[in-house]
Amino acid sequence: MELFSEPIQERKGSRVHIFFHGVGLEGYTLEPVSVALYYNEFKVLGRSKKLYRVRGFYSLSPQDRLVLTKVEGEYVNPCEVLCQDGQEVYVDLSVPFLVKLFSPLLDGYFQHRKLVKNKILWSLAVDKIKRLANHPKIRDMEAEKTGRILEVESDVVVVGGGLSGLIATYTMSKLGLKVLLIDDSPALGGRMRYDHMDIPGISMPREDLLRDLLDKITA
Repeated sequence: MELFSEPIQERKGSRVHIFFHGVGLEGYTLEPVSVALYYNEFKVLGRSKKLYRVRGFYSLSPQDRLVLTKVEGEYVNPCEVLCQDGQEVYVDLSVPFLVKLFSPLLDGYFQHRKLVKNKILWSLAVDKIKRLANHPKIRDMEAEKTGRILEVESDVVVVGGGLSGLIATYTMSKLGLKVLLIDDSPALGGRMRYDHMDIPGISMPREDLLRDLLDKITA
């Protein structure tokens, strides 16, 4: 998604009003809730599950599912839910007292320090973290299946069209195997399609690597 580097693009769908913590915002019916929040300058969309640090747009990847937002009373990934008129959106940004108390003493690598790496102390810490983990209760929901059922013969099924999936698909196809590649996005490439950083250890630019892999697979 080029939302971060490109000028504001033309909005998609019909204009509607959603409510974020009671504040009325403008959204569009063919855009996810996450995009509406970002366009309206709300960039903190949740907290991490361990240390409750703020999380934003990059934590909404369907592969990660690090952040869930309450939309119409249900915890969902806001990247997967389109805006509807009158929608109520809520983000739980509360932090438990113990996390507030100890968070100034912890950084992103605290678990690797000598004191914490002690097996006994770390096992106790993990137990406490599990008890305080930011896991919202998600209610089971039924979805009506509207898609067609396709029967496809293959020797190997690869799930995920990112860098690893594309390389695996290409390698096995070179061995003469029939490969079925499945991805939840209509465009293959995963994060290579929108990340601005090149892949560590590979000298070829990210865009050229993706294009080369796709050309080889579809040839």
